[in-house]
Amino acid sequence: MKKLVLFVLAMLYTTTSFAIANIVMPDLKMAGVISESGESNTILQHSVTNSISKFSANIRGALIKTGNFRVVDILNESNENNYLLVGEINYIGENEDSYPIKDTNNLTKQYVVEVEADFKLVRVKDNVIMANFSATGSSSDVKIVSSVNKSDTGWHHNIGALVQNASIDLASNVVDEMNTQYNFMITNEKKSKSESVVVTDVKVYN
Repeated sequence: MKKLVLFVLAMLYTTTSFAIANIVMPDLKMAGVISESGESNTILQHSVTNSISKFSANIRGALIKTGNFRVVDILNESNENNYLLVGEINYIGENEDSYPIKDTNNLTKQYVVEVEADFKLVRVKDNVIMANFSATGSSSDVKIVSSVNKSDTGWHHNIGALVQNASIDLASNVVDEMNTQYNFMITNEKKSKSESVVVTDVKVYN
């Protein structure tokens, strides 16, 4: 008489629910910032420094919008899915280039602001650094000027608006990095758990 042995296997990764990550993120810090010298860059640095809280708020808001992260002020110690995201701004830069417009006496001038920061994601329960990454935010101002009219040489930029746009761009890039890094972490956890197979039921039919 033929026996059929049925094993009902439960793989943990299919039954485990991965909770939304709780993130505490203090305001960004200013590290030993590397930047170009010059009066305009000094104004730029001051603007970025004075906008630290705005940079930080934009990142928190962007993280919340993803739906993958819950940004909190205080962590519940009983929750194992707690992380600390810390960042430092380490570069503030500006660059201006001119491009001749073909068959005209005009130039396209582009002024670009860049802000770069380093981040690390720390798992609170064991202080393990789960992710390290850098993100850059940039913003640009474009103007068409005459190559023969010397009065067009002066160009005053709205530094405040450029810094604000750079902070939004930085927040977007931080979210991209966080999604990539966090999804990688979750995938590895699922893979690890899937290797543990549990036999939940054995039935023998005659």
